[in-house]
Amino acid sequence: MYKRKKTDLKRGLQIVALLLMIVVAPLTAKITMKPYLQAVTQNSIYVLAESDSKDTVKVDFSKDSSFSQSATTESIDEIIDGRKKYFMHKIKLSPLDHSSRYNYRVFQQEGKVSKKEKQEEAKQYFYGSFHTAMAEGSTFRFAIMGDCRSDTVVHSKIAKLIKEKNPLFSIYLGDLCFGNEYFYWKKEFFIDDELELISKVPFFNAVGNHEQWKPNTLAVQKAPESKSRSEAYYSFDYGDIHFLIINTEVNYSKISPQYKFIIDDLRKSKKKWKIVVGHIPVYCCGHYGNNSKLIEIANEAFIPSKVDIYLSGHSHFYQHNEVDKIKYLIVAGGGAPLYTPDSCEWTKRTEQTYNYAICDASPSELRIRVYNLRDDIIDEIILRKEDK
Repeated sequence: MYKRKKTDLKRGLQIVALLLMIVVAPLTAKITMKPYLQAVTQNSIYVLAESDSKDTVKVDFSKDSSFSQSATTESIDEIIDGRKKYFMHKIKLSPLDHSSRYNYRVFQQEGKVSKKEKQEEAKQYFYGSFHTAMAEGSTFRFAIMGDCRSDTVVHSKIAKLIKEKNPLFSIYLGDLCFGNEYFYWKKEFFIDDELELISKVPFFNAVGNHEQWKPNTLAVQKAPESKSRSEAYYSFDYGDIHFLIINTEVNYSKISPQYKFIIDDLRKSKKKWKIVVGHIPVYCCGHYGNNSKLIEIANEAFIPSKVDIYLSGHSHFYQHNEVDKIKYLIVAGGGAPLYTPDSCEWTKRTEQTYNYAICDASPSELRIRVYNLRDDIIDEIILRKEDK
């Protein structure tokens, strides 16, 4: 009799525990990291929000402080980090007006809540702002940073310096963290100062050999729609510039879809300025050296299509090369251990230092200033084109 009562009591406690799990579990759902921005265009942008739940994430947004427009989770990517599981919510904000500043706030809500709980929710909003893509004929500023892996002190400093210069978006040149495991993303890339930056300044990334083109990289990034029909490599227009983001971690041989896209995309673009972005340099004096396959692409695509600049990382220093009137810039000093550069006949400037760059763009001029960690200008490049 005693044993039966004990067994019944045990079963009763198990049922109560289960019921508590059912009731309490949804209430623990939360956004686990400051949301950030991706894939900005003239009429849309994506907010990415990491959560421990698939419960819908909501974003309110407006040009003023009314937050009168709303959007909710469009898609979710699951991320496995050891025993932990995260869900990256991707929320598209649209329609938006071009060349405009917006405010936004992010929250994850589970089911029906009381008035008191709604008041508590208000304290848990994540706030940010962004600027939609500029139209042709506009002036604007963007930042350039590569290889911010490994040294979070350097990375943090550069993120702060970029934020102080108020760019509208950033071009990242790959190797954002040491490895593809989510542990590295959290430890080395999603640090406080970087999150503070990218919650206001969307970035586009040319994938590097360290983060690699694998599920975790796909989960934490969102590419704008393009004729490539791929998240791996793509193109977009911003103002008077056509950007082509190539992926040197995906096949780019002559028989590959990426190679065909590169050729067609550059040939068809009518934009005044053309900038190609890839992790691996085409021309590099020191450490990894030149890349013969990319030189072939340069000869067959960049030169005929009159590309102005190729931005890259990979070799951890700053280098300014010029071949066939194309500027080949290596801006790879975001935090990875520095390498020793060399100097070749096509090298205009090179320096072994941590670095980042800021570009001021207008229809008639691109002005790129490259900075070291002390925020001294170590190089300035000015390209000009007369209006047609």
